[in-house]
Amino acid sequence: RMGQGVEWALHCCLNLAWVGDAVPGARLAGFYDLPPAYLNKQLQALVRAGVCESVPGPRGGFRLARPADEVSLLDVVVAVEGPEDAFRCTSILGAAPSVHASARAALSESYIEMRSHSPPRS
Repeated sequence: RMGQGVEWALHCCLNLAWVGDAVPGARLAGFYDLPPAYLNKQLQALVRAGVCESVPGPRGGFRLARPADEVSLLDVVVAVEGPEDAFRCTSILGAAPSVHASARAALSESYIEMRSHSPPRS
């Protein structure tokens, strides 16, 4: 299960994609009746990950750092939750007969391949 911060960050990214311009964090927080300081932490995580960028000044705020179609769900999850693997294949498949070893390897390889296509974290 993903944390609420991921959900809120996803909603913010969608709003930023629709608006296209910088939106103040307080306004984004107001859309969802969220504490601005808490949402700002999620937005800063998105900035550090290169998903969003912070725009200074009186008309500043946050905007997407790249086109919306280049931002994946995984980008947002990793930005907010961190780069730890979503699963480790240690419980169910780890106790399975050796016939399932190839399935465990395929899942691990698929996950590694998926991660290799997401932008690097800074």
